[in-house]
Amino acid sequence: ANLGASAGASVGIALANNLAENSTVTAFASDATLTSDNQTVDINATQYALLVTVAGSGSVSKGGVTLDATEATTDYQPTTTAYIDAVASNGRSTVTAGGNVLVDADTNLHAVTVAGNIAFNASGTSVAATVATLVHTDSTKAWVDHADVTALAGGNASTVTTGVNLSKSTDDSFDGVSVTATSEETITTVAAGVDLGTSSANRAASVSVNLLDETTTARIHGDTTINDDNTDADASQQINVFAWSDTTINSGGGAIGLSGGGTWGGGASADSGDITKTTIASLQSSNANATNTISVQSLSKEKVASYEGTIEVSRGLEVAATAGIYLFDLTTQAYVGRETGSTSKLSTDGSLLVAADSVTQAHVFAGSVAASLGGPASVGASFGSIHISKQTNATIEPGAKVTAKGLAATDAISAASGGFDVTFDD
Repeated sequence: ANLGASAGASVGIALANNLAENSTVTAFASDATLTSDNQTVDINATQYALLVTVAGSGSVSKGGVTLDATEATTDYQPTTTAYIDAVASNGRSTVTAGGNVLVDADTNLHAVTVAGNIAFNASGTSVAATVATLVHTDSTKAWVDHADVTALAGGNASTVTTGVNLSKSTDDSFDGVSVTATSEETITTVAAGVDLGTSSANRAASVSVNLLDETTTARIHGDTTINDDNTDADASQQINVFAWSDTTINSGGGAIGLSGGGTWGGGASADSGDITKTTIASLQSSNANATNTISVQSLSKEKVASYEGTIEVSRGLEVAATAGIYLFDLTTQAYVGRETGSTSKLSTDGSLLVAADSVTQAHVFAGSVAASLGGPASVGASFGSIHISKQTNATIEPGAKVTAKGLAATDAISAASGGFDVTFDD
């Protein structure tokens, strides 16, 4: 925070930067042999961050020029990985559990970034400028590769994250093999500038920016077997591969300029976002067996609300402009099997679910007010734009050989059918 005061020119500058550029958490079993008779093998990597970045400043002057600038930046770049793999040449990991085998990677962010200032000049020119920026580059990955994994589901049930009706859900009675990657962020970004004067010109500007690049993947790769020897497996045995990415953004910019005189005044506010997300769940195991359900789901959700406004009032020429622009590039995929090469054999006494879903809600509210109290003219302009590019696929690849018996003794699944209802209101 900063406060400046002067009978002549006055300058105020405040900077706040919250940087966590290389935050890494890894949990793994590599080139390992693990055995647990009736218990669970759980490989879990979790990151949680609460980041609050606030910058504020003010400048007061009786004359001359008053300049006040404020900048706040939050930059969080986490890498969260959980895996069973082998890195040695021709190496292999073997994990055998009489209970369950769980591989989980989870990243959670709550970020608040606020920049605000105020500039006052009794008889001269004043300028207030604010910038608030959020940068989030997230890699959350869980996988199994170069491994033989067996979970006979004979022990106590485990709690895992999965999808129900194309929404994230918690299953506290899970038995079997589960590979999950989940990433969630709640972001608030605000920039606000106020410029006040009694007799001269005023200019106020604010900009808020959100830049996100996120990769969330849960995968069982091709050089892997799951329950290859399924002798003595419990009837509740499942395979769950689940990727979930959830983004909530509330962001805005505001600029206010008020002057009792002056020849002209101008104000501008803008809020923008560039959001790129890749969310993938895949099961490409050379051989995978389950006595109950096999589920492979990839779900992505975005909810964005953008608010920006500009108010400019003086006795001279007034110009007020506002813009809100958001760009989305979203890839959401779920698939089983391999597109080319060797065959992936998947067999279950129950059902197989392969699902991908992407839900985006985006709202931009932009408004401006320009008022000239006896001056020559006032001009106001507002602009809002949302551009969404999506690729959402759920596929059984040509290299998959699937047997799903759907026996009555197994759990039923809920799957989107593509159907819809039509209703009419008088």
